[in-house]
Amino acid sequence: MTTSTPPTPDADAAAAADPTVDAARVIKEQHVVTDGQAHTTQIEETTVIVPSAAAIERRRFLRTRRTIYTIVNIIAIFIFIRFLLLLFGADPLNGFASFIYTITFPFVLPFSGLFGARTVPALGVSVFEGSDLVAIAIYYLFAWIATKVAQLIYMRTRSEPTEARAA
Repeated sequence: MTTSTPPTPDADAAAAADPTVDAARVIKEQHVVTDGQAHTTQIEETTVIVPSAAAIERRRFLRTRRTIYTIVNIIAIFIFIRFLLLLFGADPLNGFASFIYTITFPFVLPFSGLFGARTVPALGVSVFEGSDLVAIAIYYLFAWIATKVAQLIYMRTRSEPTEARAA
């Protein structure tokens, strides 16, 4: 029974350089093509690489991790812009500021009032909204947990079939 460990970055680079490294099967076919009139013979070779189950699982995990962090990065960027707009006292009636406040409201609502009374954005009033920074940290924590769950789902260890021992 063998267990597999997650690949190292060097192994990923080697697999990207040579796709046959992590393949379950490499199928090569050669066809001889003869042209009867010109009396020429050509050999056409085709190669089909069938990835291993571990390679497929690793690709699925990496795609899932990339998707999770992309979504959280977008949310965090908008919350940080909100934080800066509040810090510098941006006009809440301005189109851009209103847009940012509107789209980030559902994401910061669970954290509003965390450090005192919730403040309403006002022109020229500088507000240090620490709960926005806490929201960003919590969303990254959720992303980390989600990637660990995805790793458990996609990168499970596989046991190879063993042959029955002759007595």
